[in-house]
Amino acid sequence: MNQIYRFNPTKERLRENYLAVLDRIQAAASRSARLSSDIQLIGVTKYVDNSVARWLAELGCNQLAESRPQALWEKAAALANLPVKWHLIGHLQRNKAKRTLELVSTMHSLDSARILEQIQQDTLQRVTPLQLLLEINISGATEKTGMMAAEAVELLEQWVNKSHEFSNLAV
Repeated sequence: MNQIYRFNPTKERLRENYLAVLDRIQAAASRSARLSSDIQLIGVTKYVDNSVARWLAELGCNQLAESRPQALWEKAAALANLPVKWHLIGHLQRNKAKRTLELVSTMHSLDSARILEQIQQDTLQRVTPLQLLLEINISGATEKTGMMAAEAVELLEQWVNKSHEFSNLAV
C-alpha cells in the first residue's frame, strides 16, 4: 500500500501511551460514577502500518478503526489471527460496501439513504447485527460529508417503518 505513515512509535512508547489512556478512562469513569468497563476505547489505526496496529491489538485494544476501506481490508487480513472488532469511520462507496461490511462490527459514517440501501442488500445474510451510526453534517458546509439534519430525520422515520425487515442492522 502506498501511503505515508505519520505515526510510527516504538513498541514501548505505544504501550506507555495506551496505558496512559486507560488510566485517563479509569479516572474519568470514577469522576462520573461509571465503570470503566462500560467505556469503549477504539484505536484508530489511520496512518500507521500493520505492525503498529498489531502491537495495539496485542496490548489489548481489540477494537480498531480505519477511515479508508482499502486500508481496513489490508489490516484486517494482517491481523486476522487476533480478536479484533473493526470499525469503519470514513466514507463508504457502494462498490466497496460488500467487502468492507464483511469485516466491520460498526460503521460510524452512514451518510446517505443510498448507501443504507446498499448496506441492506449486502448484509442480508449477516448473522451478527451491523451497528450503524449516522454522520450528520450540522454545519451545512458543502465540502463536508454527512447528510443534512432533515435527511437524517427522514431516513430514521423510514427506518422505523421498515426496521422489521432488516434485523441484521442496528441504526
